[in-house]
Amino acid sequence: MYKKIYDKNNGSIMKIDDLNTLKELMVCVIPNSKIKWVNEKRMYKCIARSDNFIILNKPFNLRKDFDGSPIVQYSIFDLTQMKCNRDNLVFGIYDYGKKEDCEEALKRLETALIPWQKRFRKKLLSNVLVPRYAGADETLEISHRGIANIENVVEEIWIEVQRTYKC
Repeated sequence: MYKKIYDKNNGSIMKIDDLNTLKELMVCVIPNSKIKWVNEKRMYKCIARSDNFIILNKPFNLRKDFDGSPIVQYSIFDLTQMKCNRDNLVFGIYDYGKKEDCEEALKRLETALIPWQKRFRKKLLSNVLVPRYAGADETLEISHRGIANIENVVEEIWIEVQRTYKC
């Protein structure tokens, strides 16, 4: 059962006065939570999340991919900057309809938050960056073309709640 915890148009659910309150509310968005965007009928569903990122998707016009899997539209919420968009790859290597791919994308998004000085070291004479550990250069970022603020996009947040009955 889903319960609405935020509604931009109806202040009786929860009043969000500032951006920090909305950021704190995003802690409630866990996998299977749903987020309705402004001027859209279908809701996005949270597929995977970390402390800094949330990956959402929704079916795209009930179309199927060449292998029979549904085609999805997706978005990545960056909770550090409170921005959302797709990833910055031209030819996507992730299928955001699959949970495993979303979790792999989260790992690469988190790696991108680590400063490059901690991930690489410079060779003195050639100014070449050398990875300090395996996977240091496997990063992913959200695209900065057409980026949107989360508070302008989110209209409603629904979380899944379990009812417990005591006998």
